[in-house]
Amino acid sequence: MNKNLAIALMFAAVAGCDDSKKSESTAWIGGVVYDSPQFQFPSQLYALKPKNRMEPLEQWDWTFSKAEWKPHSWSLWVASNVYSDAKAPRDDLQLLREGFGRALSAAERAKEESLFIGEVSKFVKANKVDLEINYLGYDPVPASLMKDGFNSKGSFLTFDNDPCEKAFRLCVSNYFISPAERFSGGKRLSFKDWTAPYMKFGGDQSSQGAKHVYEGLGGGGSEEGVFYDWWPTMVFLVNPEGKVVRAWLPQTHNYVSVQNIEGAIAHDMGGRYADLKITDDSFSRGVPLYGYQGKYYIENGMEKLMGTFQDIIDTNDR
Repeated sequence: MNKNLAIALMFAAVAGCDDSKKSESTAWIGGVVYDSPQFQFPSQLYALKPKNRMEPLEQWDWTFSKAEWKPHSWSLWVASNVYSDAKAPRDDLQLLREGFGRALSAAERAKEESLFIGEVSKFVKANKVDLEINYLGYDPVPASLMKDGFNSKGSFLTFDNDPCEKAFRLCVSNYFISPAERFSGGKRLSFKDWTAPYMKFGGDQSSQGAKHVYEGLGGGGSEEGVFYDWWPTMVFLVNPEGKVVRAWLPQTHNYVSVQNIEGAIAHDMGGRYADLKITDDSFSRGVPLYGYQGKYYIENGMEKLMGTFQDIIDTNDR
């Protein structure tokens, strides 16, 4: 086991000794934030929507268009690195030995996200919870998908997975994108600056253990470091005033599951939801913990294929 992770787990175990039952504490919900940060987007917001709705689903055209969003009720945001196929920071597999986990492919991450969002949506609908569920892609849309005026008739702007289907349309209110920059100094917020309000830690032992791991991997250091190539799926709970109430970021060892969301609905939204029964499953689905800033999965595959062809040509020329 990685040394940093082992230390974090040790602190978490010590801190958890006082919490014998979920019903006696809300610490298990996780995602604690400090200073009530305002939810913000790293850049201009765009919404992905289908056109030609009268046609069969497989013939719908999909297009991004400028959008605006303002809080009017509670909202849950699943923020994702949609297109990158990097398996490690900078796609350097050697860095997996330094505490970073191997990322799933873009398609596999989307499948896990659909299962997670589907379970949350099912709970929200079954209990008539007034919660807006939104999906937010925060990585840039690949240039090869923008050649036709930011439109796509085909399948590559978004995946199609059960139970939410294409663009998570059966489970979310909106599918948005708002791309972040890898480094500061551009027109968009850098990934580090955008996530900085949620990279804070409490003084308890568990939080300090997580902080130790965070700093050991380079968190809080220079944005040039590989830590800020870690672009995972992150989940935010936002109140009607637009303040972030919970932020589950894998980089801070705040892991989210469907049960965590259910607990936050009961505790933070409260009111008529305060006594909602939390799903009592030994397994509660979560989101992908690892994803890295990198190349579009199709372009990356084409580069590797062309590299293979070139190797064959070079071998035959010898």
